[in-house]
Amino acid sequence: MDITTISLVIIAAILAIVGLALAVLFWKRRREGKVQEVNYRVFYIVGIAMISLGVVWVAISMATDLSFTSGIPLMGVGAAYIAIGVANRDKWRSNR
Repeated sequence: MDITTISLVIIAAILAIVGLALAVLFWKRRREGKVQEVNYRVFYIVGIAMISLGVVWVAISMATDLSFTSGIPLMGVGAAYIAIGVANRDKWRSNR
């Protein structure tokens, strides 16, 4: 296996572990009745970050011989997050 495949497998494993931990945390909070309202502004901010990472990934991939197909899903998920954030703009919470 090459370094790119190993890196992607490690990142996927880390994301799976973090996702499982967050699911357990959410389940415990829901059982205790401490469910918080969704902050849709975070969806918007994360969407912008993911699109930026996807663009950088594709640019680096085109400059080298790496596959750029990994950057395209990042941009797609980022666009979906931005759409969710903008659609619920009236529910944004401000930290000011």
